[in-house]
Amino acid sequence: MSIDIAIHIFVDHGNEDAAAAFYQTAFGFIEISRGEIDGTLASVVMRAGDVEFNVVGSNPNREADPSRGGPFSVKEPGKTSVVFTLKVNDIAGAFEKALASGASTRSNIDSSEDGTLTATLFDPFGHIWAIVENNSKLYAVA
Repeated sequence: MSIDIAIHIFVDHGNEDAAAAFYQTAFGFIEISRGEIDGTLASVVMRAGDVEFNVVGSNPNREADPSRGGPFSVKEPGKTSVVFTLKVNDIAGAFEKALASGASTRSNIDSSEDGTLTATLFDPFGHIWAIVENNSKLYAVA
């Protein structure tokens, strides 16, 4: 059986371009394509390694009437049910590059008892990004 998954990272409507630019600058993600609705940018398809994902603007009508259900953009840093984890070869360099690009620190680089190096950031849109050094064991860090 073959299974694919689609990932959509929701930001406030109108912030799709800024989010895509941040992910390119901070993490080196590659823009693949853009989608518009009635001439307005609605999504940016990006690639991180072998993974494609969409940066999408949340629907303002759903945002105005939460009883219709999400998905919604993050309203406060970390008020999300998802943590994105990046495995990198140079955690210090990746952490500093993300901070210089506009991310903010959630937790500094630290080593667990087994030597796993991790750090967590908030991107400018409130999402949590865990950074794990590639030669460390990958654990859920939240």
